[in-house]
Amino acid sequence: TKPPAVLDPDVERARVAIIPVVKRSFENKLRFTGETRVDRKLDIQSEIPGRIDTLFVSRGQTVAQGEIIARLVADDRPAALAEAKASLAQAEVDLEAKSNLAKRGFGSQIDVRVAEANVERAKASVLRAELAIENLDITAPFEGTIEDTYIEPGAYVSPGSRIAQLLDKDPILVEGLAGERQIGDIKVGQVAAVELASGEAFDASVSYIAAIAEGDTRTFKIELEARNTGQNIPEGVSANISLPLGTVEAHFVPASVLALGNQDQIGIKTLVEQGQL
Repeated sequence: TKPPAVLDPDVERARVAIIPVVKRSFENKLRFTGETRVDRKLDIQSEIPGRIDTLFVSRGQTVAQGEIIARLVADDRPAALAEAKASLAQAEVDLEAKSNLAKRGFGSQIDVRVAEANVERAKASVLRAELAIENLDITAPFEGTIEDTYIEPGAYVSPGSRIAQLLDKDPILVEGLAGERQIGDIKVGQVAAVELASGEAFDASVSYIAAIAEGDTRTFKIELEARNTGQNIPEGVSANISLPLGTVEAHFVPASVLALGNQDQIGIKTLVEQGQL
């Protein structure tokens, strides 16, 4: 057993540097990572079967809403429409004749009802033939950029066949995950600073906050929205998101004044009475 240490009161105490610390305003920010995503992504499909006559677009091309993407070969569809219209005209003449006979007592109401049904059936045939011709032109449902095309002129397509992929890049979305302790501080409409791995920086507003956590991670999906005019920001780029959560009062201290206690608690070295730490 070692004897107790004897302190020499004449030994000069060690000199240390001290700094005064006061409360200052601190902007609290929530920082998390995410990635960019386009607002809408759609595979344009054919509604009717047929062969591709013309493909009007190429990859990377910008198209307007309603612009023709591709056109199918008409085949016998115009003839089918003419035949349907002729059948409708004949059914209408037959209905008129049977109605006149019924009014003069030479026909029954049953014959009139049958003739009326034939007219409605003929009108439906005309409508189907007109829709078939209208669907020969495959158009863009919204303004966007052609990301890819899946067919070539001359190829045969069936209903549901993919023609091209259309992206709506404006606005651009930024998706990230926030922890369960932070989700209560985030509100729709808050503005965050976004910095992409590719170097672009812009402001984006919170547009969506998930109501259900992501599996075992207990994180919630956050979606931010920003304009993408002129920047042409692509999908899938990593992003650092900084969301201001308000201003608080805080003490700013350097790391050199932090101390670790016997029970692993973190403390701060402060100056007390008689110049002791």
